[in-house]
Amino acid sequence: MLAVLNFLSPIVGSTELVYEQSVKPGKSWETAIGFIGLGFDPQEYNPRGVFFKFAYKFMRDPDFYLQRMHYAHILKGGYFAPEIAFRQMSYDSDEHLYTGSYSVNNPERKQNTALAIMLKFGKQWVFDDSFLVDIFGGIGYGFGGDDYDVLNYGFIVGDEEVPIAFTSGIRIGWVF
Repeated sequence: MLAVLNFLSPIVGSTELVYEQSVKPGKSWETAIGFIGLGFDPQEYNPRGVFFKFAYKFMRDPDFYLQRMHYAHILKGGYFAPEIAFRQMSYDSDEHLYTGSYSVNNPERKQNTALAIMLKFGKQWVFDDSFLVDIFGGIGYGFGGDDYDVLNYGFIVGDEEVPIAFTSGIRIGWVF
């Protein structure tokens, strides 16, 4: 079992907590919940919401001890993981209305619901059987992107013309 925090998520305006459970050596599942609005707000969107993720990990090339040829740790090594992610949020959007020779600021509170199905690749290191570092990136299909605002809370989704989704991160956590 493993409890993890996405180390960089507060920088982009959310806090993501992850739980991972090993099924057997080389396979595990993980679930994540993210709280949008708990973190820095550099774009001043005043975001509020939540996102959820679920992934099933397949170890691509598990790390072994060379001496005895067994796993260094069952969660250590490179992996491939299909992932599904869902986000529901609201945020402030400043649209500029151009009327004649001047523009008017039109603040509006918008809603966004997004869904993404991605293929994620990553590498996990376990130190002293208790501390984990996970670096990952992924790409897939996404639905529900905003045409004007790039919302990077949990994952990024393109607009209707380009239904693509991206995810990446650095996670740190404790193995128990």
